[in-house]
Amino acid sequence: MKQIPVLGSGIGYRNEIKDELIFDHSEVDFVEVIGEHFMGKSAYMQQELMELMAEYTVIPHFIGCSLGSAEGVDLKYLESVAKLLEKIKPPYWSEHIAFTNCHGIEIGHLTPSPYTQEALDVFSKNLEETQRIIETPLILENITYILNDPIQQMTEAAFLKNLFEANPDIGMLLDITNLYINSTNHNYDYKEWLSTIETNNVVQIHYVGHDLRDDFLIDNHSYPTQEPIWELMTYIKAKCPNLKGSILERDNKFGSMLDLRSETKRAKNILFN
Repeated sequence: MKQIPVLGSGIGYRNEIKDELIFDHSEVDFVEVIGEHFMGKSAYMQQELMELMAEYTVIPHFIGCSLGSAEGVDLKYLESVAKLLEKIKPPYWSEHIAFTNCHGIEIGHLTPSPYTQEALDVFSKNLEETQRIIETPLILENITYILNDPIQQMTEAAFLKNLFEANPDIGMLLDITNLYINSTNHNYDYKEWLSTIETNNVVQIHYVGHDLRDDFLIDNHSYPTQEPIWELMTYIKAKCPNLKGSILERDNKFGSMLDLRSETKRAKNILFN
């Protein structure tokens, strides 16, 4: 992962902000795209991708590889991922520490794996198969969870530590908003969490604001980044010596592009200046 260049401060590409990104690069160093949006044969989407690639380094972020599925990975799906990566030629790509498919049924959202040795073995097997098909370096993202699984054998932090130790060629995409949400909802210290996992392999971070419903934080990618998350970003800077990039991950309620650029500028000042 050390050979990956520093990309700086970027933003998640969404159609709602397409024109602003294409015609004005201010405070945006690179973009992250949802890989599945560009895996089809739509001429319009392929043209859109080419326009982005002409302006920015493009990092594909996937949601459907289901690397935590006990029945294994979908080889045809991975071959489609590989074809897109061959077209984009990114320095790395990313997925989630989750599963989205169970016995051939699409669940429809990112589902956390149980924190067990069996689940670790499943991930390692699936990652080995993935790396056999795809040579581009892969980084994995921590997700939010609502309930503590009664069958878990270890904490989330211990699970992630063991996962990355067993798969040293895999980097981490640290979503600091997800970390803040989980630590608040489940009443643990995020500093202790960070001291447990291996942060030297953090390649990229995600950040965005959260929602609050009935005293429970929700990860809906719809709000400006709140101050506690900026404080967490400042805290993790010294702990992630191999960090290459940060992505503002807004999906809804974009507001003005000026406001989004002010967030990417703030992230760059914290992490890369």
